[in-house]
This record gives sequence, C-alpha cells and structure tokens, in this order.
Amino acid sequence: MNLDLILFYIYLTVISLFLFLISYFISIEVFPVFLFNTVLCINFKFLKKNIVNIDEKQYADLFHYYKNQKKWFIYISMLHFVASKKIINYVDIYYSLASCYANLFYNQIAEYYYLKALAYSPYNLNILNGLLKLYRLLNKYDKANKVEYKIRNIENST
Repeated sequence: MNLDLILFYIYLTVISLFLFLISYFISIEVFPVFLFNTVLCINFKFLKKNIVNIDEKQYADLFHYYKNQKKWFIYISMLHFVASKKIINYVDIYYSLASCYANLFYNQIAEYYYLKALAYSPYNLNILNGLLKLYRLLNKYDKANKVEYKIRNIENST
C-alpha cells in the first residue's frame, strides 16, 4: 500500500512538471500577442482612433508585428488596404508585397509586385536584388543576367 502511494506521488510530480513546462512555453508565445493586442486596444478604442487615421509609424508597427508573427493573410490585406488609401508610398508597399509573396512561394505574383515597385523606383538596389534572387530561383537566367547587369551599372555609377 505504501509503495502504491509513493508511485502515485511520483506520477503526480512528473505530470505536474510536464504540465508546468508546457504552460511556460505557451505563455512565452502568448505574452507578446497579449501585450501587442493590449496596446492596440488602448490606441484604437480608448483614444477613439480609426484605422484610416493613424500615421505611418503606427502602420509600420502593425506591419512589423504581423510579418514577425507570419500572419501573411492579414499582412497582405493590410498592405492592399494601405495601397488603396495611398497612405504610404507605393515603392515600400509593392516591395513588401513582393517579398511576402516570395516567402509564400507565389513567385509569379512576387515578380509582378517587384516589377511594379521597379516602375516607381527603377534604381532601388533592394528591389533589384530581390528580383535577381527570384529570377535565379525560377531559373530565368536571361532575366537574372539583365537584372544583375543593371545592378552592376548602378553600383558603378555611385
């Protein structure tokens, strides 16, 4: 009888430690989300702000948060919303959309947005390097060579 009781206590201790570890790791993941949502509620509900009336820094914070959380659908939706309202310049929006679609392996859409960003800023090295990486990934070496040649020309001229 005494041995059964000791085994039961050992079992309870092991299960408790296991559950404690699981709850600890869950709380590490949940705390930043809780903190961000609390700040978001304070900004929008208590200060009576509308999502259309916030400034570029707050949009950048929202974008950064959703990109780090890898909530791609929300991130893409917000970028399209900002593009439709013309709040932030198109180069940043299209570059962000292109890199997001490239991360999701929607390479044709990523190429489309890289080219749209290049239409607004044809000498932006970040966009050109992203497009070069995408063309190499897609095995479009003729286009990759053209982009690489353009990058070299820009680097040599500065």
